[in-house]
Amino acid sequence: MAATYSVKRQGSVKLAPNFTVKEFQCHDGSDTVLVDGALVTLLQKIRDHFGKAVHITSAYRTAAWNKKQGGSSNSYHTKGMAADIQIIGVSPVEVALYAQSIGAGGVGLYLYSGGNFVHVDSRTAKTRWIQARKSGGYTVVPSIFPTVQRGSRGDAVRLLQRGIGAAEDGVFGSGTHAALVSFQKKCFLDTKEHDGICGVKTWTEVVKALEK
Repeated sequence: MAATYSVKRQGSVKLAPNFTVKEFQCHDGSDTVLVDGALVTLLQKIRDHFGKAVHITSAYRTAAWNKKQGGSSNSYHTKGMAADIQIIGVSPVEVALYAQSIGAGGVGLYLYSGGNFVHVDSRTAKTRWIQARKSGGYTVVPSIFPTVQRGSRGDAVRLLQRGIGAAEDGVFGSGTHAALVSFQKKCFLDTKEHDGICGVKTWTEVVKALEK
């Protein structure tokens, strides 16, 4: 359960070796801040793993500020259980994969012009999603990189298309299939890998392409 803090009185209080209360303050300047200890633990693990500063772009939000930002009425930000983060010099793809590997409850990968950040939260149920465009909703997925193939749709497909240089429409059709097979031929000597299906092994190469 989230604890309540005052930025004026406790802003400099360390919640973990690398995080203080004021870093979780709502952007509307409110003095009261809610912060869940489990969220801080997740962020510290991420900080320790990458050995670089974790920049919190949005953490606690008052209900009014959350609404103004277009957030869900049930947003974990309003409960002090969520943070949007960036690490300079580290791909958000890599950050999302690591957050997923350490059991973060919610992990959202946002990759679009003006975005490029990772949402992590300390909810109990595991939820994963990808948003590859600024407008519109996001795609809920079983993992950050689900298997996609002909007929698949959504932002996971859009992300794949970006990595392999296909038309970025979020629909896995014949054009994306051909582009993926061509991409696989460049990456893998084994012809069995040239199947036009993007699983974990192919995603690994796609991520490398996205990070160039």
